Amino acid sequence: MAILEEINEGTANLFKLNRDINELSQEEMALIKSFIAEQVARNSADYEKLTSQMTEELNKCDFEDMAIQPQVGFVCKTNIIKSTSNIKPGTSIYINICFNCNLPGPEYTGDEQELKKALNGDPTSTYRLPLYISEPRHEDGHIIMDAVIQTRAYSRALKDLEYKLYVLEIAIENAEQKLNASLSREFKIPAYMSHKGGPIPSMVVKQPKELTFNKLRTALEQRKEEWKPRESIQKKNDELIIVIPMPHQNINEWKVQISQDELLLYAERQTHTIRLKYSIDVNNPENRVDFYKRDKQLVCKCKLLNRRQFI
Repeated sequence: MAILEEINEGTANLFKLNRDINELSQEEMALIKSFIAEQVARNSADYEKLTSQMTEELNKCDFEDMAIQPQVGFVCKTNIIKSTSNIKPGTSIYINICFNCNLPGPEYTGDEQELKKALNGDPTSTYRLPLYISEPRHEDGHIIMDAVIQTRAYSRALKDLEYKLYVLEIAIENAEQKLNASLSREFKIPAYMSHKGGPIPSMVVKQPKELTFNKLRTALEQRKEEWKPRESIQKKNDELIIVIPMPHQNINEWKVQISQDELLLYAERQTHTIRLKYSIDVNNPENRVDFYKRDKQLVCKCKLLNRRQFI
C-alpha cells in the first residue's frame, strides 16, 4: 500500500514545472496576507490555504515602490539601554507614531480571540499589524524615527489604550531591529506634541502592483469554485506516474487510495475518482505517493501488473 509522504524539493525531474522564485520579504508577505484577510470572509477556512498558495506563487517582481506622506499622530520618548552599534546607552529616542490611508490594514480575519492574544503578547497569535519604520535621524544628540501604520489602526489606537500600547510595542521592536539596540519600555507620551523634529519626510514602501491585485482577486474567485483534480498521467516502462496539482500544502486533509484500475483522492471535502487505463499492481511494495511541497504536486508512482499476473 502506498503511503503519502511530504517532500520539500520540487518536481523538476518529473515534468520540469519549476521556476526560479525570489522569496518574498516579511514586508511583502504581510501585504499579501493583509489583502487576503480583508477580502476573505472573516471566519473562512480558505484564509490559510489561500495565503499559502499566493505567497508561494508571487515573487518580488509582483511588487513596486510607493511614496507615501506620513501624517503626524503622537510621539513616544524612550532611550537606549543596550547597543551593539555606536549609539551610546542612555541616548534618547523619539518615535513618531504616524498614519497613512494607503497602507495595508492589520492581517485580521475577525477572530477577537486572536486579537486578544496579540494584545497579551502571545507569540502564537495570527494577528499582524503592518508597520513601517523609517531610517533614524539625528538631532541635538537624540534620535528620531517615524513609525507609520494604516489609518484605521491608528484610529483604534486613539480609542483603545490596550491597542495603543500594542502599537507602541510593535514600533519599539521595529526600531530595535533597525538600530541593533535594546530600548527601554519605560517610555513617555508627551501630551503637548504631535511629533518630534521638523516636518515628517516622505517614505518609500512596498505595495503589490495592480496586476498582483488582479492575481489575488482571481485566486479568490477560484476558491469559490468547486476544486477538481487536473491530473497528468504518464507511463514509463512498468510504472505509471500520476501527477496532480493540489490547491494548498496541508497534506493532513488528503487521503489517497489506489485500486487496480482507479485512484481515489479525498480532498477539499470530496472524494474524487481518477480512472486509469492501465492495471495497477496494488500490493507492490514499490508503490508510493509523494507530495512535493514547493510545487504543490501530488505524485503517485504505481507499478503495473504484467501479463503473467493476469493468468
